[in-house]
Amino acid sequence: MCGFAHRVPLAKDPLPSHNNDACALQEDAERLAELSKALLATHKDVQALRSTTLEARERNSSLEAIRERLQASLRAAQDELAQAEAKQQDLARQLEAEQKGSQEVQTMA
Repeated sequence: MCGFAHRVPLAKDPLPSHNNDACALQEDAERLAELSKALLATHKDVQALRSTTLEARERNSSLEAIRERLQASLRAAQDELAQAEAKQQDLARQLEAEQKGSQEVQTMA
């Protein structure tokens, strides 16, 4: 509340609304100070959010790089597994051929 509100203008006062104008200006100044504080707080919140967003982007980039390396390792492991399975099948065929050859030799004898 304005400090001038209790003053009653004098009959000779050339501008009776002057006190009301001063009161309104003071109230506006107080409201502006409140808004300024709120704006400053909002600005700080925005800065903190930007910082958090940048950190999250950096972590995301790091995680993305890790994911790509893991996928490359997985593909390499799958290739090695496929090669090992192919080699196992070849060895199984060779063993089977040797066993057949051995049986044929035994049958002849």
